[in-house]
Amino acid sequence: MKWRNLYIKLVQWAIVVLAYAYLIYRLVSFDNYETLLYHFNNVGIQQWGYLLLAFLLFPLNICAEAWKWQYLLKDIEPMSYHEAIRQTYFGFVAAFLTPARLGDYPARVSMLKNKQNWITAIAMGFVGTLALAFVQVAAGLPSSLFLFSNILNNAAYKTTIIIIGVATIILLVFLIVFYRKIALLLLPYSLKNEKIALTLRTLSTFSHKRFITTCFMSIIRYIIYCAQLYFVLVFCGVNFTFFQTVIAIPTYYLLVTITPSVPIADVAIRGGWSMVVFGVFTENIAGVALAAVLLWVLNSILPMLVGSVVKKQE
Repeated sequence: MKWRNLYIKLVQWAIVVLAYAYLIYRLVSFDNYETLLYHFNNVGIQQWGYLLLAFLLFPLNICAEAWKWQYLLKDIEPMSYHEAIRQTYFGFVAAFLTPARLGDYPARVSMLKNKQNWITAIAMGFVGTLALAFVQVAAGLPSSLFLFSNILNNAAYKTTIIIIGVATIILLVFLIVFYRKIALLLLPYSLKNEKIALTLRTLSTFSHKRFITTCFMSIIRYIIYCAQLYFVLVFCGVNFTFFQTVIAIPTYYLLVTITPSVPIADVAIRGGWSMVVFGVFTENIAGVALAAVLLWVLNSILPMLVGSVVKKQE
């Protein structure tokens, strides 16, 4: 048991060291410091206020995720809200290093007291991620369809997109009503992948009330994400009307969600999609790209730094 605990500690510290090494690499390889410095030297007090608002939402974002994590694990390993926040922060350290943030939940559960609950806790975490993805798709799909139908500006394309949109919305409603039966049907085909099989097995026993509650918690976090992006865009000199904001931001998050990513290309992917989506409404492409970088710092770098300190002070 002592050797196992020592191994876990070594893995946890290795995660922290690798995260800092990767951060240093990204900082050294970044080649747009002149653009950043020029912008920071030419913004007004009001714009700095918007950036401050975005940063003030950062701890609220973590608190919302910790609340969901505590709720998901209440029947597995009840924990205090403070402990849920601590585990959530440390999860960001591993998520910073792994494709699609897959290291997040294994890092969190490494801090659980009962080691026998690890696998089930990871599956619960993936269910929470699934709920957030469901919210992002449900919010982003209508917005993206409206955006691209206007870009195409063709009656035939618009009709096709509307049909696809209505069909997809019906499918989403079908999934949220029958997700337990669907999970059971898919389970025999996923036995070769232990993580997928366990997630489906967990989902098949998840009550509708609990799943809807998890989705509600995910909606709160999604709203925080959208507000952060809006504030960062305004700070970078990218101004939208209310209608453009409602269309562009959910579309951006939808595209980021469905695009496979690896840490080394995460900023490039986010920056690319931001220019595609927001470039429809503005010519300030430099501001859009800068906003993507700042949002990455806000929601990836800061949690990773805090998570490493939290682990150190254990």
